[in-house]
Amino acid sequence: MIDWFTENQKWIFSNIQWIFSGIGVLFISLLLAKFLKEKKNETRINLSFPRHNDDAESSNQEAQGNYIAQADHGSTASVTHIEHYHETTGLLHEQYLNLAKEFGVTESAVKNFFKIIEEKEVPKDDWDFTLRQIAERHKKLQSRLDQFSVTVDLEIQELRLKAEEAINEGDYDSADKYFDDALDRQMVCINNTEKQLINCKLSAAEMKADKGDLELIRIRYKSAIILFKEAVEFVPDDHILKKAEYLQKWSNAAYNAGLYSESQTAIEKCLAIRQKILDEDDLDLVTALNDLAWLHYFQAEYEEAELLFKRCLEIREKKLGKNHSDVANTLNNIGTLYHSQGKYKKAEPFFKKCLEIREKELGENHPDVANTLNNFGGLYVSQKKYEKAEPLYMRSLKIWEAKLGKNHPHVATSLNNLSNLYFSQGKYNVAEKLYKRSLKIREKKLGKYHTDVAQSLCNLSDLYIIKEDYEKAELLLKRSLDIYEKSFGKEHPNIGITFNNLGELYEAQGNYKDAEFFYKQSLKIKQTFLGRDHPSIEITLINLAQLYKIQGKSQEAQPMY
Repeated sequence: MIDWFTENQKWIFSNIQWIFSGIGVLFISLLLAKFLKEKKNETRINLSFPRHNDDAESSNQEAQGNYIAQADHGSTASVTHIEHYHETTGLLHEQYLNLAKEFGVTESAVKNFFKIIEEKEVPKDDWDFTLRQIAERHKKLQSRLDQFSVTVDLEIQELRLKAEEAINEGDYDSADKYFDDALDRQMVCINNTEKQLINCKLSAAEMKADKGDLELIRIRYKSAIILFKEAVEFVPDDHILKKAEYLQKWSNAAYNAGLYSESQTAIEKCLAIRQKILDEDDLDLVTALNDLAWLHYFQAEYEEAELLFKRCLEIREKKLGKNHSDVANTLNNIGTLYHSQGKYKKAEPFFKKCLEIREKELGENHPDVANTLNNFGGLYVSQKKYEKAEPLYMRSLKIWEAKLGKNHPHVATSLNNLSNLYFSQGKYNVAEKLYKRSLKIREKKLGKYHTDVAQSLCNLSDLYIIKEDYEKAELLLKRSLDIYEKSFGKEHPNIGITFNNLGELYEAQGNYKDAEFFYKQSLKIKQTFLGRDHPSIEITLINLAQLYKIQGKSQEAQPMY
């Protein structure tokens, strides 16, 4: 080997450049072959499509999020239920066609509606309401797609048309993919095409909003929030009303997810834009005013809420007439506000007028009628007119169970209020049964940390105090207090009520020191938010006076009565 190298050494060194060049070419060829092979595999992967699992098992539905019982957005639902359509062997072709015809959508869309409720594990009792809600959102999205007219490049238009076709068939996963592909292409347009920049941004914003609507259909509120927020960010500054539209969508999605602070921030920005551009009596202005009023209401900012609700009423009566269903919505809202403030005489005429309009315009068995009946019943309970309250509660419960299903959050509200009535009448066993059913629905539908759950816990604790089951009562009250403080901060009327109940608990146990502390904390909060003449304050004053009397502190007790 050494001899061979010695003999050829001169030739090797004279050709060394060509030898290394050949080695380099060989190495580059091997790398290129490997890259082409991987690219081929990648292309093959990109051409594959996901398959749906048609045999998904159903269990419990995720919480649908928060709901304002007195909000403007009423919903309709047919008395006819759909649960019986679906069996283990699947629906018949004729049954799918019947549902498609009833909903005004394609047969394929109906099949995909069923896939969604199975994936979300919606209970059969809720199928009727949920399917109709999905169908309504489906058709609204179709309408939005039909109205969109911003010109974009042909590839994006083609992808958008494919997404629209997929939506028409209820194939939301494919529609999602087409929108993503279109958005990818749109990003290139935004980065590289200055002349088309405004239209590209508008198109991207619209597709973000479309995807947000898809998430609403699939009851994915937090995903919808992100998409609507991104839509707002894409809108150019010279299309400010479009930005306001997406801000309101963002606010509503945040509200449904129970994110009140975020919801208020978005709706305040929306309102500021519309007030700057629109006429002062524009109906689009009213929807934002109404949403903001409710957010103030839930934070016990009653003066701000009242001003906004009255402004809504003024505009709606002027633009729509005094007997329009939207006017009835605002009347109901004002009645609810006055009831919460203990202004019962002021609340009653608003509820009466609202009920009169809704029964006439919507029919006696509409869910919005049930809403007013429920609120009216609560007003009578507060006035201790129990014989008037019970038939209203029962009628409200019957309508909501028929229209929305027996496990809807509205039904839980009706059960909770009916329980309060029976508790006030001393019918504790009946009340306990209904309280527990209401709590179960709320935890399942709204999540264990929702403020409505805290309300149910607080009410049930009252019952356990009466039954002298103090350990259970304390656990429920502490859990309720934790939810309220996380949602509203350290001071809120509901926290004042919970402190009062803790005072009653400790007084019943003979722990007078802690009882006095919580009664005083309750008074401080209630007087701050409700004013000194509110009936709820009177309850705590009487409790504190009785506590002093038990301890022989007559002088301290006297001013409380």
